[in-house]
Amino acid sequence: MTVVFFDVDKTLVKNTTVIAIVKYYLHNGHFGLTQIFWAIIYKILYSVDLVKPMAMMQRGLKPFIGRPRKEVQTELQEVFEKYIKSSFYQEALDLIKEHQNTGNRVVLLTSTSWDIAKAIADYLQLEYIASAAVTENGIYTDQIKLPVPYGEGKMILARQFCENHGYTLEEAFFYTDSHSDLQLLQAVGHPVCVNPDIRLLLKAKRFGWPILKFKFVHPDGQK
Repeated sequence: MTVVFFDVDKTLVKNTTVIAIVKYYLHNGHFGLTQIFWAIIYKILYSVDLVKPMAMMQRGLKPFIGRPRKEVQTELQEVFEKYIKSSFYQEALDLIKEHQNTGNRVVLLTSTSWDIAKAIADYLQLEYIASAAVTENGIYTDQIKLPVPYGEGKMILARQFCENHGYTLEEAFFYTDSHSDLQLLQAVGHPVCVNPDIRLLLKAKRFGWPILKFKFVHPDGQK
C-alpha cells in the first residue's frame, strides 16, 4: 500500500477552479470589470511562467482580504455545487476508486484554494493538501501559508506527508497535467501525466512516463 497524490485542475476536473470562482463572483456582482481583467491577465502570464505563483495567489486572494472566512467558505461551497461538482472526469474518479480498493491512500495535492479543495475532498471523501490563506480572528489577511503547493513547494509538502505517515516518495503515485509539477513527477516512483500540457507531454515522452487522455462527459451525456 502506498500514497497516491492527485492534482485537481485539468486532472481531476475539466477546467481550472479559478475559472469557476471568477464565474461565480462575476455572476453575483462581487467582482468588477477591473478585477476580472487582472484575473485574466495574471492567468495568462501564469500559464507561460511570466509571473511567480506567489504573485498569482496574492492577486487571487486580494478580493477576500478583510472578509470573514465563514462567509467565503459558504460562497466557495456554492462554487463547488454550481460549477465543479458536475465537472469531474469519470476516468479520474474510477482511478481513485481503483487505488482505494487496493488499499492505497489518495490525497489531493493542489495549489487551488483550501476551501475549494475541502469541498472537493469532502464530496469524494479524500484527504487534501492545498493553498491556504492565513486568517486572524476568523478574518482573511494578505498572507499565504508556506510552502505553497506549487513547483518545489508541492514536492516539499508531498515529502512531508510521506514522512509523517510512513510512506516514501519512491513508492508514491502522482497524477497531474502540468509541467510546473515536474519536480514531484521526477521524485515519485509512479509519475502519471493526465491530459498533459505541451511541455509536460514532451517530458513524458522523453522519460517514458504513462500518458492518460481523459475525455469529459457531461452528466447529461454530452461530451
